Amino acid sequence: MRYLWQLFVEMLKDRRQRMVLVTVLALAIFCAMVAGTALKLVNEQNDILAQPKLLVKGGIWHLYRAYYELNDLPNTLEGVDSGQLDPYKLSIRLQVVASLLDIVHSLQKDAFATDEKGESQRTLLHMMDQINHWDQQASSSTPLSDSQLHQLTGDVRQQLPKLLHDINDLAGTANVSQASLIDSMRYHYRDLFIQLAWAVGGLGIAGLTLVIYLLSYIFRERRLSDSLSEMNSFLELRVEERAHDVLEREERLKAILETSPSDVILIHPDGKVHFVNERLLQRLNCTSYQTFSLDHFFADADAGRTFCRNLSSQQLIDEVEMRIGIRDPYWGVVSGRVLYIEQEPAYLIWSYDISQRKAMEQELVKLASTDTLTGLHNHHSFIQQSRCWLVNSTQPAFCALLMIDIDHFKQINDNYGHAIGDQAIQSVAHTLQAGLRKGEILGRINGEKFALLMPISTNEDIFSLMEALRQRIETRPMTIQDYTLYLTVSVGAAFYRPSMSIEELLERADTSLYQAKAMGRNRVAVWSD
Repeated sequence: MRYLWQLFVEMLKDRRQRMVLVTVLALAIFCAMVAGTALKLVNEQNDILAQPKLLVKGGIWHLYRAYYELNDLPNTLEGVDSGQLDPYKLSIRLQVVASLLDIVHSLQKDAFATDEKGESQRTLLHMMDQINHWDQQASSSTPLSDSQLHQLTGDVRQQLPKLLHDINDLAGTANVSQASLIDSMRYHYRDLFIQLAWAVGGLGIAGLTLVIYLLSYIFRERRLSDSLSEMNSFLELRVEERAHDVLEREERLKAILETSPSDVILIHPDGKVHFVNERLLQRLNCTSYQTFSLDHFFADADAGRTFCRNLSSQQLIDEVEMRIGIRDPYWGVVSGRVLYIEQEPAYLIWSYDISQRKAMEQELVKLASTDTLTGLHNHHSFIQQSRCWLVNSTQPAFCALLMIDIDHFKQINDNYGHAIGDQAIQSVAHTLQAGLRKGEILGRINGEKFALLMPISTNEDIFSLMEALRQRIETRPMTIQDYTLYLTVSVGAAFYRPSMSIEELLERADTSLYQAKAMGRNRVAVWSD
């Protein structure tokens, strides 16, 4: 079939052959249309002849039905005369007959087509008037007397034989008309068959002409088949060589990408995966690249969509730090650019793991912001955290800063050594940290001195809070080897005022601290304006 289609296309390239083909095809199409039309009409006529609705359309069925109803009417009349049936039953049967005759009257053009004088129509109208008259008497709203009822039934019995005879004559006339209609349809049917025969004959001649012409063309084309086969073999060999070269290049490129220090993805924007190196699949716990998607690659789906959107618009993105992976996410540097494969855009995305570098950065941040002895904020970190709290807090006015200093700390170092002094600092830090409330910031400012930024409510007494803190330290002695060391602290506090800097707040709290020490140590003092 494909070969015939190719021959047909080749024949269309020659002008003379194209004209011959067009003429033959036009003739064949015309004959096919005529044959199709004739077959359709024949089928329609056949359906019409086969359907019983011709009897209904001709009114024959309704006439015979009315005949049977009238023929059974004497039984109803006897029931009415004897009083067993209501006159209303007689009215119903008369209405049935009237409705059947009314249908025949609506179909009289087909039912009485052969009655050119119209006698059948006049007979039908007379019958309809007679039955309607009886129906009006039987269904009158005023009940009939027995004499009137017997007169009605007698009149019906008297006229009934003539009505049956007239209906029988009308049925005969309708049968003749129906037979005439069927004969005319049969003649039309014969004419259609004659037309169909001519059309099929013309279609056969056109088809035979076309076949002969195609066969002659096939014989001519056969002479070229050998040379075409030889050329085709040569082309196939060249295609195999080219395919082998392309396959080798693909394998070489895949090997390079697999051994690359970066994880590589080549994916279409609609999700079709071209390549994912094996190392990345193992990192993401994917069994194969067919199951891979960018949803597995980006730990944050929103960040992944933003990256792809920016890549589509900018065509190139260089070294963006992002979290990679869903099950075991890690930090990586991700880059990408848009390539075109078979004129379709594709994302080339590559990344490398920077988890160790991130861990080192976090450790450095921790070392830079944490006091190594106590684990609290160091001086710099405390200043930064407090400043951020004051800037972001909705109620910074309800805030106090406490400066806490270990009393006689130099004597502890001198009497017990610096190691015990460090333990004393750790003990105080632990006690202070254990009593921290939500939102409070604690830091070691220097040596034995601590700072506590404390949000307070309007109904809280700062002195009570400071005294409770002082007593917690005083009532928790530090046990050293075989003796106990009692520690005390002096506490100074200052309230935050709008537009006050953290440095000024620290200075005021420090001044209060020295006031507490001047009062004899193990005391609390608050800055007063």
